[in-house]
Order: sequence, then structure tokens, then C-alpha cells
Amino acid sequence: MRLGNGACRYFSVENYKITNRCSLQLVVYASMALCSCEVGPDYISPSTPENAGYSSKIPYSHDSKSLVPGDREQMFEQARDVPGQWWELFHSRQISAFVKEAIENHPDIAAAEFALRQAREVLAADETQFLPQFRPAYGANPRNAFSINPTSFSGPSNTYLYRFYTGTVSVGYSPDIYGRVRRTIESDQASVDYQKYQLEAAHLSLTANVVGAVIRDAQLAGEIALTNELIDICRKKLALAEKRFKLGAIDQGDVLGQQTFLAQTEATLPPLEKSRAQNRNALMSYLGRFPNQDTGESVSLDSLRLPAKLPLSLPSKLVRQRPDIMSAESRLHEASAAIGIATANMLPQITLAPNIGLYDFAFAGLYAFKGVLWGLGGQTSGSIFDGGGGFQQREAAISAYQQETEKYKSVVINAFKDVSNSLRAIESDAKLLRTQEISEKVAKDNFKIVEVQYNSGSKNLADLLSAGLSLFRARLDRLRAQSDRYSDTVALVTALGGGWWNRVDETPRTTPTLTDPIGSSPVAAAVRAQMGLGPDRPK
Repeated sequence: MRLGNGACRYFSVENYKITNRCSLQLVVYASMALCSCEVGPDYISPSTPENAGYSSKIPYSHDSKSLVPGDREQMFEQARDVPGQWWELFHSRQISAFVKEAIENHPDIAAAEFALRQAREVLAADETQFLPQFRPAYGANPRNAFSINPTSFSGPSNTYLYRFYTGTVSVGYSPDIYGRVRRTIESDQASVDYQKYQLEAAHLSLTANVVGAVIRDAQLAGEIALTNELIDICRKKLALAEKRFKLGAIDQGDVLGQQTFLAQTEATLPPLEKSRAQNRNALMSYLGRFPNQDTGESVSLDSLRLPAKLPLSLPSKLVRQRPDIMSAESRLHEASAAIGIATANMLPQITLAPNIGLYDFAFAGLYAFKGVLWGLGGQTSGSIFDGGGGFQQREAAISAYQQETEKYKSVVINAFKDVSNSLRAIESDAKLLRTQEISEKVAKDNFKIVEVQYNSGSKNLADLLSAGLSLFRARLDRLRAQSDRYSDTVALVTALGGGWWNRVDETPRTTPTLTDPIGSSPVAAAVRAQMGLGPDRPK
């Protein structure tokens, strides 16, 4: 029975006898009876917050009718599952290759896997507390002397020397009466779950960073190309202006204006090159490479393709999909089990210590079973008065549980905020890109008209430079809006959990050295079945 109010009922075992033929199976089943009572609260998984949603209305991206390569209309599909390899939505082999390399080489992934393995090793070690401990011992006493009393036996008095040989096996077993071990196993399993979701969070963070860095690199490469193109045009116009100045067609002020505009344009190039270099260094670090190992692989925005249909999980499923939410819940479960452990530590602990063995005056006689030794002992340990320390430890565990509860609520709120922000960003991106395309087209047509007017003398150089600058800025804004559509699509997919439940992220590095040594025992099976332990994967 499991008592959540902190009290444990008394129990008794009638007609219980232990003989030298008691088998391990009897001990194991007896342990199940002895540990059937648990103190502390039974953990209940938090439910989805009522009335929790992403927004007051479901947004839909509008058809932008874009002329940008790779751009397309995007629609949200409610209740659609997130694919495990979500990065393949962009249809880029280079992005897929980058992600594969990052997962295989980044040390954070390996560290998370070893942390999961460590937690599983601790769980396997603590599960052995359900089994008795057998300690064999062999002894050979030094020679002793004894004499035969001549008054009791006829004949002379004689003294004999002898050596006493013993071989014993002692059994140490502490029945889990108050569920301390069971709560420890529950806490260990919650720790395993936490490390499992930390591994998934590491995968999600790394893959999102890789794809984001690739998109950012493509954006910066496009901005640098546009800037170089403008610089080239400015240099040609400056050369033309200098020729016209020598011919007396324009004054020196026009030449100086062209030189100023060229210098200002050239000044925007170094910051872009610095940003791209730093972004490339970040990308190399995600791939597990050093900066000098950059071989120049990249993609262009025009080579990517936006997914036409975007997944949108139901709000009720989000809390089971986000690794950070599941990690927070695992911490909450661990804190709940800690209350039971602290409560059990306040109660007396019982240890049984039966032993059985053989003895003889000759070593060879041990194998003849001439003499049998046996004994049954035990002890009870516990504090009669500890100054309230045990009570304070339990109160501290309760406070820790309350703290983890509030942290869990905070993580859930932030998760819904992330999804809502991504939805709004995607909806806004489509409208913004369409607006920027119109702005670019207008700026381009205006520049052509002003250029013709300048060549005919009806417009001055300032008008031409202003029109050229407007066109340059419009092209940059359009490029950035195009990049934002890809980046915000990545943000939405990752905010929904990244589809980790549709793939297997573990490798042999997460496997314990010994595979669950008592996993098939009745005690371990009963504990796992009763507690429902193990990672929860969305259905």
C-alpha cells in the first residue's frame, strides 16, 4: 500500500520461519511484502494549464505572390506533427550535411550522452538495494589446547592441540519498510529522465543554431555581394564623373559628391565582413571544427525553399513536446521523491543479518558437512532525538518541491510565449517581404528615371546619389526580410519541440556498462510498473 499522508500502517507476518534452506526467491518476495508501504506524496504529472493557447485567433500567412526564388505561401496546419529531421524542410543537402556533422562531432552532445549514462549507472546501482548482500568468510583459529580429566576417564591425563576451521556466509538485508529505497529509485529515474530531455534539448539547440548560422551566413553573403556591386557601380560612376569634369561638363562638387558616396559605401563593407567571419566561426564551432578548418561550404538564400505547410501542435500537446518543459517536470518529480526520502529517514531502519556456515577440526571436513553453524540477528537504528533536524530536512524538501513547481509554471508560460511570437513573426514576415519587394521595384524604377534625367541635365548629382542610396537600402531590406522568413520558420519548429519524439538521438555512449542487473527481478519489475517510470514521449 502507498500512503500519501506521511503515515505508515503497522504490519505483521504470522508463522514466519527462516530455515537454512531459505532460498533467494523467498527473500526477494518477502522484500516485496516488506517494502509495500511508502511514505511521502505520490507524484502526479502536472496537467496542461486550462485555457492556455497561442493567441486569441489563429494566424494564417497570406499569399505574398513573391517573385523571390524559394519563397512561397505558407499556411499553418493545426495538429500536424513536427518531423524528426525538421531541417530537411528547406530542401538543402548542405544544411543536412552540416547538421549531421554537428551531431556527430560537437562535444556538448557527447557530454549530454555521458551524463545520461551516469544517471542510468546510478539508477542501476541503487536498484541493487532491493537484493540481500551475501558476504562469505573463511576462518582458521590458532592452535588451542585442551586436556582430558583423569578422574573422569581411565588412563593418564593427556593434552591435545587442535585447529578450528569455519566457513560461513552472512546475509545483510534491510527491508524497505517505509519506501526509502523505492523513493530513491523514483528520484534516480526522474534524474535519468532529466538527463534524457537535456540530451534532446542539446540536440534541438545545436541543430537550430546550425541552421540559423547557415541562414545568417547566406544573408550576410548576400549583403556583401550587394555592397560590392554598389561599390563597383560607384567606382564606374566616379570614373565617368572625373572624365566629364575634365571636359568641363560638370563642376568639381559633383566629383567630390561621387567620392564621398563611394567612401561611405565602402565603409559599410568591413562591418559586414566582420559579422560574416564571426558567424562563420560560430558555425565552425557548432560543427566541432576550429576556425582554421573552415573550407568555405555555404548556401544561398535563393537555393532554399520555404515549407508551404507549417506544423502547429495543439496547445494541449506542447507541454509533452518541449524538452525544457519535460526537463522541468523531471526536476519536479525528483523533488517530490525527495520528500518521501526525507520522511523515511525520520523513521527507524531495520537490518536483518542471518548467517549460515560449516565448521570442523580439519579443513577437509568442511566439505563433509559434519558441523553446521547458523544464526539470526538484526538491528534497528534511528535517532530518538535529533533536535528537529529530520523534520527540518523534510520541510526543506517540501520547499524545494514548491520551488520546482513554480519553475515549471514559468517554463510552460515561456514556451507558449515562444510559439506565439514565432506565429506572429511568420505572419508578419510574409507581409513585410511583399512590401519590401514593392519598395525595391519602386526604388529601382525611380533610380532609372533619375539617372536618365541626370544624364540629360535636368537632375543634379545629389538627386542621383539619393535615388541610388534608396535602391541600395531597398535591396538590403528585401534580402533581410527574405532571410527572416527562413529564420522565423526555424524558430517556430524549434519552439514546438523539434520533433525529437520522431527520431532516436541516443548512441551506445548512453548505455550502462551492465544492462540493468536486476531489471528482471520481481522487485524491480514491481517498482517500474507501479511508478510508471521512464521517459514520456508524445503520442
